[in-house]
Amino acid sequence: MLGLPGPDPSAIKLTSDTLTQRQALSRAGVPVPRFVPVNAADQAGKAALRIGGPVVVKPTSGSDPVDVRLCDTPAEATERAASLLPVRGTVLIEEYVSGPGFSVESIGDVVVATVADHLGPPPDFVPIGHDCPAATEDETLAGVSRRARAALGLDWGPTRIRLRLTPGGPVVTEVGT
Repeated sequence: MLGLPGPDPSAIKLTSDTLTQRQALSRAGVPVPRFVPVNAADQAGKAALRIGGPVVVKPTSGSDPVDVRLCDTPAEATERAASLLPVRGTVLIEEYVSGPGFSVESIGDVVVATVADHLGPPPDFVPIGHDCPAATEDETLAGVSRRARAALGLDWGPTRIRLRLTPGGPVVTEVGT
């Protein structure tokens, strides 16, 4: 509004909603977990069955990992969604992606650091520690991070792209600005 440098407001808005973020990344071919948005608890169990295996129930708004939970069964996913929906309105039922966790920290297009993330035990995903720099030679983490930032229009300022390194390659699990 004042003509000062800063991130594109539409990119920040896109990034702040996990559903629209996932949709934009998927359209751009950036690997993300399979996901189904639901706004009724009975839809959560059906979505978990469709995705298969354990799933993650995640709010579409906010960046606090407190409300993100691993659910082993469709019944658990239904119960978790029922507890979140009255406050959140919409939640995502996502494929659980296993593998070591990393964050790629960037300023604009410049990768500043790749960090190994240590998460607390399931069913929660609360960070309990980090190794910086990460002891990895996997350059695909930075490449997928760059593709994610480009897909979301994040070309200015700091970003943190959280990924899991799966046998098939990196999968983006969270984007923060």
